[in-house]
Amino acid sequence: LALYVLRFTFYQALLSTVLTFILGLPSSVLFARFDFRGKPLLRALTAVPFMLPTVVVAAGFNALLGPRGWVNLTLFSNAPIHFYGTLTAILVAHVFYNTTIVIRIVGNALTHLDPRLEQAARTLGADHRRVWTRVTLPLLRAPLLAAGLLVFLFDFTSFGVILLLGGPQFSTLEVEIYIQSMHLLNLPMAALLSLIQLLFTLAFSVLYSRVVTRALVPTAPKPSTARPPKSLRERIFVLGMFFLLFTFFVFPILSLPFRSLARLDADRGQRSEVTYGLTADYYRELFINRRG
Repeated sequence: LALYVLRFTFYQALLSTVLTFILGLPSSVLFARFDFRGKPLLRALTAVPFMLPTVVVAAGFNALLGPRGWVNLTLFSNAPIHFYGTLTAILVAHVFYNTTIVIRIVGNALTHLDPRLEQAARTLGADHRRVWTRVTLPLLRAPLLAAGLLVFLFDFTSFGVILLLGGPQFSTLEVEIYIQSMHLLNLPMAALLSLIQLLFTLAFSVLYSRVVTRALVPTAPKPSTARPPKSLRERIFVLGMFFLLFTFFVFPILSLPFRSLARLDADRGQRSEVTYGLTADYYRELFINRRG
């Protein structure tokens, strides 16, 4: 059991970190290199999820993508999507939480990167792709590693997101410690998992501390100034990222207050057909199987 839980904890944390960088790295370029209308507001919105309680985030995603959420009721009423209680829900919530870490660490390093290095590469004939892969990314190696370790550490120690959006069938170390100690009363197993969690958390924390002390990039005398997008490709990039970030970070937050103003619950006779999460029978069966 311990090996299985440890393996899944690493798997979901690694996958969540990769997905966070897929969204966070272009977002860092957006905020560091371009100036556009609504930039301060959008930057603030990306930081809001990191300060929200896990219960609020879970309720927001449930109001948006749950069995009786806005998306299923308005777009997929005939064939509702199954988001709640899936690995996808866990990954999306982790990206929702941790993208701001990549934006802050990598974006700040990119803002203070000496622009003369990229200008020199272009003078020598390097195109935009070569400048990015041969000059910019190698200089950002330390900030990228620092952000990756921090995001991985948060995902590795995730508890509320896993339990509320995924359920105990997606047990990480912390969720399994909770189940073994509070429900199964298997204190030796809970102690073993706690020791494993403590050792790995300590190792990642020490590694992160060492990386942060070396996360230095060649800086300009003053931070580089963001500019409005000029070419068509830059305009498409800025517009696309703006709507992607706005949609991803605003819709789950707004779904909850709008959910309180609208009647989305099923009628009394239909409530047995609606699943809001994992039922007590499911938990009981799960615990019996694990105990056996």
